[in-house]
Amino acid sequence: GGFAAGVPEYDEFILFMPAIETALEFGGILSLHEYSAPDITWLYGGALPGLPSYPDRGSLTFRYRWYYRDLLEPANLVIPLVISEAGVDGIIGGRPGPNGLGWKDFQGYFVEAGWGPDGTTAYINQLGWYDAGVRQDGYVIGFTVFTAGAFGQWESYDINDILPDLWNYHNGQG
Repeated sequence: GGFAAGVPEYDEFILFMPAIETALEFGGILSLHEYSAPDITWLYGGALPGLPSYPDRGSLTFRYRWYYRDLLEPANLVIPLVISEAGVDGIIGGRPGPNGLGWKDFQGYFVEAGWGPDGTTAYINQLGWYDAGVRQDGYVIGFTVFTAGAFGQWESYDINDILPDLWNYHNGQG
């Protein structure tokens, strides 16, 4: 399985449960993307359609917790999870904040919102917030930040210039 940010809906994931069961039988994993904007916390604490809200789940980031806590854990179908893309993505509709696509387009917004003294630090602080959260869930293998080596329409997402800063963050986690 591999899902884009914001999908599947809860009732659709229920239909995917037989695939999870088969994947577990053959050593598979679940893969999905998690993005939000104008920062990585937008809609954190928000509910999925027809469900109550929880302070440690979101409708975009930490969406996977709905599937695991309510469906997979009770059914004894906890499958390893890889969040194969994560970060800030302004393509999300109906959101507040400035126009933009990748994290680079939101640096001023991040600083104004108090995430850090400059855009790079502010983005790394958001990724650190996300990292601290996913580390609480033992079934999460890890997440990758979108994207290194970007070109064309993806340039505002490019993390090449901040890879040393990300490395320093990583090394500081022990």
